[in-house]
Amino acid sequence: MLRQRIRSGGLAVGDHLPPERALADSIGVARGTIRIALQQLQAEGVIQQQGYRRSVLTVPRTGSTILSGTIGVLTVRRQSAVNHTSPGWESFVEVGAMHQAREQNFNSLMLDTVSLKAPAAMEELMDRPLRGVAVVSAAYRQGGVIELLAQLRDAGLPIVTEGDPIGGEAYDRVVSDHAAGAAMVTRYLLQRGRSRIVYLLPGSPAQQYWVRHRLEGYRDAMTQAGLQPLDPITTLLSENIDDYPRFESTVMQFLGYLVDYQRRLGGFDAVMCASDGQVAYVAAALRKLGLRPQDDVLITGYDHYWQELPERQWEQTAPLVTADKQNVEIGRRLVKLLLADRPVGGEPRVETIAPRLVEVTSDESEHLSVDSIRS
Repeated sequence: MLRQRIRSGGLAVGDHLPPERALADSIGVARGTIRIALQQLQAEGVIQQQGYRRSVLTVPRTGSTILSGTIGVLTVRRQSAVNHTSPGWESFVEVGAMHQAREQNFNSLMLDTVSLKAPAAMEELMDRPLRGVAVVSAAYRQGGVIELLAQLRDAGLPIVTEGDPIGGEAYDRVVSDHAAGAAMVTRYLLQRGRSRIVYLLPGSPAQQYWVRHRLEGYRDAMTQAGLQPLDPITTLLSENIDDYPRFESTVMQFLGYLVDYQRRLGGFDAVMCASDGQVAYVAAALRKLGLRPQDDVLITGYDHYWQELPERQWEQTAPLVTADKQNVEIGRRLVKLLLADRPVGGEPRVETIAPRLVEVTSDESEHLSVDSIRS
């Protein structure tokens, strides 16, 4: 906030800053907080100490630069989306964001969470601010990102984030409607005559907003059909394994989940996987139980990337249906919301994107190219 006052001309070069107590009262924070902020500005060379008083030494550079016409896309370092064709990979959110920025005549810049934590990189962003930052949900899996976003926000950068993670409540958000997606998949299975539908979900639902939302959607659909929802099976999200011994070990792990569930709560006639990456393990485990996948027990996926999973070299079973979160559209909406006028003092805005149900009819069905996704 102090940096913004200086940038806006509220405090000019040579002006004396008010005493710490007066600053604290005017902003509504503790005096200790003000002292830390002043020390940071002094270390950056923005202000200087003169006896018992501090004055503005430099004004952070503003004005029109190439970065002021650039949208930052904050994510993690990984392979580009051009290496994939299935639209469910997270990297397609970045594709959508970059294409929307281009359509609205802005540049786009990929920001890696690790690199941005370097003091010099953050200083440069403070000095030459971007138009705003779109945050991909994968960034939240890196330590220190919440603090990083707070620094960018305090420097006056608009921020829009994907998803609804803990720590992201203060920002505008674009969220996939996971409850609607799970309800769609559940209703599809119900229409196929299945009533003992069990959901495989990762543990710690309190820490995973999408787990809570999907459980709500599943339970609502079951209840509306007059059926008792089954307790979920808590699993580890083991997937994308390109090594047969590890694959077989993980199959045995899933076999343990299913056998234990049968022993405790009885049988099931359908399994909803948390992601397409679980389908191969569930199918292989069912075979070891003497059950036929997609016949005795129906299996569904989520995220729509099953065709590019390495596990398919050992287990060919595809999900009966999968939910496409529409990652490209989510990326586009991030940038649209970022550039839209925001009411002063208003609550953070939240947009939801409904997933699309994809029925898998063959290995070739719904196999989209990068070009068709972008169009």
